[in-house]
Amino acid sequence: MAIVGYNDIPLASRMVPALTTVHVPIHDFGSVAARLLLEQIETGEPSQRRVIFTPELIVRGSTAAGTVLGARLPVAASFATE
Repeated sequence: MAIVGYNDIPLASRMVPALTTVHVPIHDFGSVAARLLLEQIETGEPSQRRVIFTPELIVRGSTAAGTVLGARLPVAASFATE
């Protein structure tokens, strides 16, 4: 059995076995959202830009892929900055 978490909470690396997780750049989400909102306020028009963020798969002991413990691998993204 393999277990994978989402958002790479601090507890994930302290569990036994450590939890493989998907890390998403939440601080970047907020920063880009604020910039787009300020741009919209200044121009009066919603932004037509598309913003995509790339998450990372952090492989730990909770998956068979844990043979490469601590690996940070990019995963197919539904979000990455343009």
